Amino acid sequence: MCNEHTAKHEPSGTNLFDAQQATAMLRHMIEGMPPAGNL
Repeated sequence: MCNEHTAKHEPSGTNLFDAQQATAMLRHMIEGMPPAGNL
């Protein structure tokens, strides 16, 4: 029998990146954005 207490623990939620990876991802996303005044 397998339930939430006996199942192998797997990561869940949204913490998929450490701080350095998250910062790099955000910088990559921001690089492609137009300047704020040119919307």
